[in-house]
Amino acid sequence: MFFRDLGCRWDCIGNCPDKWLEEDAAKVAQERINRLLERNYKGKPLFVIKDPRMCRLFPLWSEIFQENHINPKVILIARHPFEVAKSLEKYHNFNLLKGHLLWLRHMHDSLVSSKTYARSFITYDSLLTDPIHSLNQIIEHLRIEPLTPMESAYETVINIVQPKLKHFLFDSHIDKNFSHFHWIYNQIRLQFSKKTGANLPCALKNVE
Repeated sequence: MFFRDLGCRWDCIGNCPDKWLEEDAAKVAQERINRLLERNYKGKPLFVIKDPRMCRLFPLWSEIFQENHINPKVILIARHPFEVAKSLEKYHNFNLLKGHLLWLRHMHDSLVSSKTYARSFITYDSLLTDPIHSLNQIIEHLRIEPLTPMESAYETVINIVQPKLKHFLFDSHIDKNFSHFHWIYNQIRLQFSKKTGANLPCALKNVE
């Protein structure tokens, strides 16, 4: 609904309209977000928000976090672009090129909009392969004080995160037309393996 009110779509590969945060649609959305925070999270020391479009709409949320004196910590989970494109092909009938370009746009926006916040970066594969290590990494990087005993948290994570959740696999014989997306993905992984809160890889700086 929000993208429609802005005159675009969620699967738009280009930028959002100029000064979109000043549009009436953005103000209405922020009012709804404020009501949601007031109703569900007021007074809670720790809570999690997962929005499928957060990578594109984080500036909208960021203003509200500042107004409400909320200090967000960002978890970035990256999946290989080929697997994302195959998923979009199956569930939305997008061709592979559009799927790869959407992955690139969303990765770019999420990295840029979160760069001033504490953040932890993990890959989808590492989460499925070793969810306990991924959880510990997030806690360490973001300096989170767990609200429940870790043994209980570990059990919950193991029960929820299962390798069978992965329905599409990266093909090592990927079409050469998409090989540069594979290279960008690896550059992002390498950049974040060096330190938490890494700068935007040069491969993504000129996406726009």
